[in-house]
This record gives sequence, C-alpha cells and structure tokens, in this order.
Amino acid sequence: MGFNGDLMGCVKNPKILLEDWECPEIVNRKEQVRQIEDSIIKPLINETRPPTLTYVYGASGSGKTFVITKLIKNNLKKIKWHLPTFDFYYFNCKNFGIPSLHILFVNLAMKFTKHLPIKSEYFKREIIDVPLRGWTTDEYKEFCKEIINKRRLSVLLVLDEVDKIGKEKVEDLIYIMRGMNESDSYYGISTILISNNIGLLHSLSKGAFDRISIKIHFSSYGVDDLFNILKVHAKYALEEGSYDDKTLFLIARKVAEVSTSAREAKITLYNLAQMCEEKLNPDLIPKAFDETRKNLLLEEIIKRPIHHKLTLLAVVEVQKKIQKLAHYGKPGLFKYTSNLPTKSTIYNTYKKICQSLGEQPKSYRTFFDIIDDLDRYGLVKTEIRSLGRARGLTTLVRPVESIKTFELLIKKAIGL
Repeated sequence: MGFNGDLMGCVKNPKILLEDWECPEIVNRKEQVRQIEDSIIKPLINETRPPTLTYVYGASGSGKTFVITKLIKNNLKKIKWHLPTFDFYYFNCKNFGIPSLHILFVNLAMKFTKHLPIKSEYFKREIIDVPLRGWTTDEYKEFCKEIINKRRLSVLLVLDEVDKIGKEKVEDLIYIMRGMNESDSYYGISTILISNNIGLLHSLSKGAFDRISIKIHFSSYGVDDLFNILKVHAKYALEEGSYDDKTLFLIARKVAEVSTSAREAKITLYNLAQMCEEKLNPDLIPKAFDETRKNLLLEEIIKRPIHHKLTLLAVVEVQKKIQKLAHYGKPGLFKYTSNLPTKSTIYNTYKKICQSLGEQPKSYRTFFDIIDDLDRYGLVKTEIRSLGRARGLTTLVRPVESIKTFELLIKKAIGL
C-alpha cells in the first residue's frame, strides 16, 4: 500500500500500522474470545469436530478476522498435536474476482491436492492431479468431500467477507457445507463465515438461519476502544516520546465520527506521524484522516478489474455533466431527458470511454453486473427512483466521494 511517499516522520516501524501485524493484545473482545474458544478451539483440542457452521458478523474493522485468526494460530501447535490431520484454510471472498461458489471450491480443491493421489469412487478412477478449470462446481465439491473422508481430515475453513458473494450464494453455501460431512467423528469440515454486513444474517431464510450452529456478534468499536488500540500500536510503531494519550484520543474521536474501523484509526495515526517530524501535531488530524479516506478508496479502486475502473470513470463523467447543466440553470431537463445518472446514461458514456482507450466495451447485461459489484464494494451509491407513471422505476448511480477527488483517484488507478 503506497501512502504519502517515503517520509517516515515519527514512524519507526510502518508495517505495524499498515500491514497485518499480529498485535500481542486483543482489546475489549473478552466475550467473543470466550465464545470462539469454547465453540471452536476447545473441541479441536479435545479431538472433536467444532460446529459445522459458525457465523461471525459485525461492522468492518471491528476485529473479527484478527481475533479468529489469532486464536487459531496461537493454538495451532496444540491442535495439531491432538489432531495431526488438522488443516486450516483462510479465503477472503472479495478476492474471488466474481461472486462465485465455483471459485471457492476450485481454490479449496487446489489446497487438497497435497493429499493426492486417491482412488476416487466419485470419478471411478485414480486422481493424481486436479485441473484449475474444466470441472463443474459439483465435481470440485465432491473431490473436496472425498479427500476429507478418505484422508480423515479435520478441516477448519474461514471464509472472510462472505457478504461479498451475495445473500443467495451465502444461503446456497450454508446448505452445501452442512452436506459436506458424512460422519459424526472428529474428521470433516467446519466453516466460519465472517460478514461485514450486519443485517445479512437476519435477512436469510429461516431454513438457512436455523442451520447455522453458532452466531457471534462483534459490536462496533467506540472511541475508547479505538484509543486503546492506538495506544498498543503506537507503542510498537512510533518513536518514543513522539506521541501522548491526548493526541491518540483525538485521533480516535475523529475517526469515530464517521467510522468504527480500527484499521482506519491505525492508518490515520500513520499518516499523521508521517506529517510530523518529532511529535504528533493534533492540528493535522483532520488532514491525516482525509488522507486515510483517500488512501483506502484508492486501494479499493486499484483492486478492481479495468472495466470496473472505466465504469467508475463513466459515473464521474455523467455526474460532471449533470453538475454543469445545473450550474447553467437547466435542472428541469433532468426529469424528462437522459441527464440523470441512470445505468443507461452511464453505459453510453462508458462505451465512449472504452472506444477512446481502445478497449472493447462489455455488454449491457455485464455492465449492469459491474454496477452491482461496485455498489457491493462501496465504490458507488445506487438509488431506485420513480420517474413517474410513464417512465416507471429506474436506478440512479452516484460516486461515493466528491467528483474532483474521485476522478483523480480513478485516473491514478487506471494510469491516465
């Protein structure tokens, strides 16, 4: 992640604030730690299988992934002593590119290739290798199931940001994972679903909801929580004497005005420390936080495929046109012409941008899917609006950031 050039300021160890540093302390998560230890860690140590499905949910940046992976890693040696065939796998669903259960089972199958060869009853032949493509989802799934049963594996699968694959696929996944286990023995697969969408759990059908064995909620961090997290990280990441509790509290309070994310608090501390040579200057906190928001937005844009980026640019161009018309006193046109940020209007602009850059535009249907992806990743805001009886309902699409800032970030991500 590229933040603010090479100037380190008060920072002595930037990776602590920017990377997945394993913090030695878990702040204000005593109840969640107890639940995870009782339902997952202790059964494994006692040579039994944890619940088939555990659902962990809470706002982004509330410590879900950190706490779960830390507890598993801290107990991994002890678990493997009791269960030599124990495997632990972590996947972040937003890295799948497209919301697909097929990609999940391809990735899981690749992990299990270390247990080959096997004589497969499902395929009616010996399996010595697994192709990256060419099998159906069911074939990859059955291969994983057969490996687990034949090798008597005890598998713990953590699926992070599972809300990125959508409600329907989450429900499908719940039913699939419940059917992956054929035995009540220690071997089998247990899945932890982690979701940043707090409302997703209660929007599931009753059948899917009831099949989740354990549900663990991570409440959002407050100002005091963020302050205590910053204290721990500042101790290891910043030069001694360069910070004080008052400044750390002001950072926590500023972040808490719009976010509950520990990650945003840590990056804001990093940005502030870069701006200051010897001691943190609290007057620069708003500037540091503004830089953090831009950094995270740029990071998310960079991860997206090229046509997602070009769609974002089209969203900005349409919004610029609308603002220009409003400036010249023509807002009345909006209701009856194409001067609305509708999917159709944006698609026409997107095609022009593709042509100017020598890119083949995607189909209208694929473009709609791209808009849905961008909405899911928090890069655009969509709103269903009624335009009257004649025109019916339509979806309006707007950027999540000011046009000027958003355009600069998108063009930087594209390389324009």
